[in-house]
Amino acid sequence: MIIFFATSLFLSSSATPFIISANREYKKTKSISKSFTNQLLFFLISLGTLALIFLIFYPFISDFTGLNKNILIYLYLAFLGISLLSLMGNYFLGMDQKNTSVQIDIYYGVLLLFFLFILPFNLQNIFLTYFLSAIA
Repeated sequence: MIIFFATSLFLSSSATPFIISANREYKKTKSISKSFTNQLLFFLISLGTLALIFLIFYPFISDFTGLNKNILIYLYLAFLGISLLSLMGNYFLGMDQKNTSVQIDIYYGVLLLFFLFILPFNLQNIFLTYFLSAIA
């Protein structure tokens, strides 16, 4: 739940404006370098902000959820994986390549299910699969 809240707060809120501005930029210049740079900066800021939140509020998060530091690291990796998927999907949608964006989503989903069935079923591996699926 923490992952999806952070993803919607940091990345999903900027997805639609990025896609619209990238589409306009792509139609004018056949490149989306300015829009993608802004999206990449937003992505990096969100990674840093979530890491800072985890570092500052670790005792409270741990008391509330019962998660230790190792699992929070896996949780952060899961956020990184989901964020990378969002970044790649938005990139291709910004370049008006809807089919490629859908193919990435399908590929990610298949890999996610594959890793869930291959790895032993525990909380760390569930979070790890989100990261592995995004970078594979």
